[in-house]
Amino acid sequence: MLEGGVQRSEDSIRITTQLIDALKGHHLWAEKYDRKFDDLFALQDDIALNVLRGLQVQLTVTDTERGVGTDNLEAYLKTLKGLYHVEQWNKDDMAKGRQLYKEAIALDPKYAEAHYLLGYTHMWDGWNGWSKSHIESLGLAEEMVRKAIGLDDSLAGSHGALAMIYLAKEQYLHMSVS
Repeated sequence: MLEGGVQRSEDSIRITTQLIDALKGHHLWAEKYDRKFDDLFALQDDIALNVLRGLQVQLTVTDTERGVGTDNLEAYLKTLKGLYHVEQWNKDDMAKGRQLYKEAIALDPKYAEAHYLLGYTHMWDGWNGWSKSHIESLGLAEEMVRKAIGLDDSLAGSHGALAMIYLAKEQYLHMSVS
């Protein structure tokens, strides 16, 4: 549970935040912010980013133990912004999402989810005819998704994206049962 408080005195503000294990009742993390009260929005952004950084340390331990995710908060945030754009389901937003995934990969080249999501954008470009070459887009998609699987083969989204790429390429597995 995250809790906090705010105190103001003339042109100064103090904000306290703490993360508490709700089941065990002990503190996991706490921070105090003393600032001049001149730009409320900049102050809010600064504190939100610091709280996210503090929370990341505590909340992603199980992710890093399983080998999923990233330790780079900026890469993670770019991936979340990319998801927003991709979920708008149009050509321009898909391109914005793709750029954000590329930026996330530049920040953390081993971030498997960013690789598979980048591949996902190429797949949709090819599938929807938004690119100059359907074949090239699906090839890029497969390359990115295979990179993600190489980094972390437990990421279900990568395997699902690979299946969709094969479907788009009309590469089916034919099996005969005797």
